[in-house]
Amino acid sequence: MRRHSLGLLAGLGLAPLVWIAVTWGMTTAIGHLRAEQFDRPLLLSSVAVLMAVGLVCGVLAGSRISPLAALLPGGVLLGLSVWPLLDSPAVATMLPSWADTTPLRPGGVALAGQAMLGTLLFVSALMPNRWHRASPAAAAPAPGDVTTPPTTPPPRSDEPGPQDRPAGDPERTTIPMRRDPRPARPPDH
Repeated sequence: MRRHSLGLLAGLGLAPLVWIAVTWGMTTAIGHLRAEQFDRPLLLSSVAVLMAVGLVCGVLAGSRISPLAALLPGGVLLGLSVWPLLDSPAVATMLPSWADTTPLRPGGVALAGQAMLGTLLFVSALMPNRWHRASPAAAAPAPGDVTTPPTTPPPRSDEPGPQDRPAGDPERTTIPMRRDPRPARPPDH
């Protein structure tokens, strides 16, 4: 339960940051690339921000913390990229008039990047193995733990064991291999 609480807090905190970083980075980079201003420090900064967002999204998509940490930013990015496509008049009426001039408005030039990262995060959170905690029985023992060796089945009664052979017998420690006449059992799972 604690990991889901931490994942919820991480997702709530990262959702707006990822959205702002993707939108600013893509808007700035596309603007400089359209103007063919390749030597501008702002272009390098926007590419660095996009790389940092890619790193954060990669960690969220593959981490062992709660899937809520990827689900919330993914849902925000998907929602803000699909909403203008489905109902653009509603977006125009809900946003204030100054929102048309800001690069952070939904449906801007960063729409493709938002949709791609949102889909990545959202789908990674839906994987069933992300919602299950590893069972304690499947976990590896801690160093220093004493574990019992696996038990071996007792020898069959129709085959002589090493204790049944005379002391001078060279095959005392060797049991010849023979095919088992009994039918094979299915493996235990």
